[in-house]
Amino acid sequence: MSRIRVVVLALLATAFTVSAAHAVDLNGKKGLGYAESINGANGIAFNYGLGNLFLEGMLGVTLDSPKDNDGMGRDLAIGLGAHFQALRAEEAAWTIGGRIAIANGVAPTLKGDDALDGVTQFGIDIPTRVYWFPNKHISLHAETGISLQFAPKEGNALGNLATPDGSAFVIFDTTLRWGMTFWW
Repeated sequence: MSRIRVVVLALLATAFTVSAAHAVDLNGKKGLGYAESINGANGIAFNYGLGNLFLEGMLGVTLDSPKDNDGMGRDLAIGLGAHFQALRAEEAAWTIGGRIAIANGVAPTLKGDDALDGVTQFGIDIPTRVYWFPNKHISLHAETGISLQFAPKEGNALGNLATPDGSAFVIFDTTLRWGMTFWW
């Protein structure tokens, strides 16, 4: 078993065994950080703690120039989600939630002027996260879960899970997604 999986399992075991009485309380707190979702959207994440619920908005923008200088490529991804703290401990939490993501970007199968038009893709996630709080103002998390992606025939704009000509249903992808949040 890889070292990363062992660490994640240890954090999850900690969340199950440590009493929730001394848990980090994020009710009413705001957070800013980076998040990566199962369906491929990633970028700046805005968080708000509402009891045992984390509300999350994600915005990602990527600009790149193709090798053949055939125009500027751009990707825009927006995600909205909520993560419910099913278990929490002093320095860890385990959440399950839901997220929708919409992306518009350059599909790998498009070339030239068509590439500038881009494609739009929609995804739905049911993520499960393990959070680690090294202190009350910082959290690190790893995420996996279930993802349903609807990719247009022109290509995949969100990530690399959906095939270029169709949709994908992903159950607990082996690639863990990472993130970090600063809370105040």
